[in-house]
Amino acid sequence: MSKFFLPENYKENVPITHDSVTAETYWTKKRIRTSRLFQWHVYEWASKIAIKNRNGLSIADFGCGSGVKLMEMVAPFSAKTYGYDQESAVNFCRGYHKNGEFIGIDLDRPDLGKIKSAELSICCDVIEHLASPLPLLDAIRKSLANGGMLLISTPDRGAFHGNGADRPLNPYHVREWSSSEFDKLLRSAGYEIIETKHLPPLKIGISPIHLIHRVRQAFPGRSYNYNYAALCKISS
Repeated sequence: MSKFFLPENYKENVPITHDSVTAETYWTKKRIRTSRLFQWHVYEWASKIAIKNRNGLSIADFGCGSGVKLMEMVAPFSAKTYGYDQESAVNFCRGYHKNGEFIGIDLDRPDLGKIKSAELSICCDVIEHLASPLPLLDAIRKSLANGGMLLISTPDRGAFHGNGADRPLNPYHVREWSSSEFDKLLRSAGYEIIETKHLPPLKIGISPIHLIHRVRQAFPGRSYNYNYAALCKISS
């Protein structure tokens, strides 16, 4: 196996960032609306975890984007809510949401001094975009409160593209793991996996983008439930 538990012949993409964009130009009404759909089922899982804790959890979202799923689905059941992302996303969130604390960080090189302790951290389809997954995984682990958990998701390469894919087809993905490879990465980063699920990539409905995904994933060897999510705790 090569670095990050990927196959030896795997070809990574060069990282692409949106560092130069502004909140006003990037977060259009259409993009905000679409952001409500993707990874909806992961945030639904997070909300169920929060609901079970009647005292309210402190919850952090790393790579929160527009923050709409965090604030609409999870924050109502949390004691404190933190969203982390690059400055353009954070600036949008501060102006769009009435509640929550949004903090600008470099997800490739997170500054632990800016990260608040949380009992549940969410990292939803972010890790595949980073130059290296390890600094963020390490920062989240160090910032988890005693007994805290990480809910993390990423596309399952085999379910997404079918067997034999040797590179990410999405140019914004640096790399994509199979579920077993991703499990190994998480364990190597100091996490113990509590539960895993293969979930749909976006909220099920009749939206055009949902129908496009349905058709694309109907090809042989692919699965519509390609969003791989793992609930973890710090390994003892």
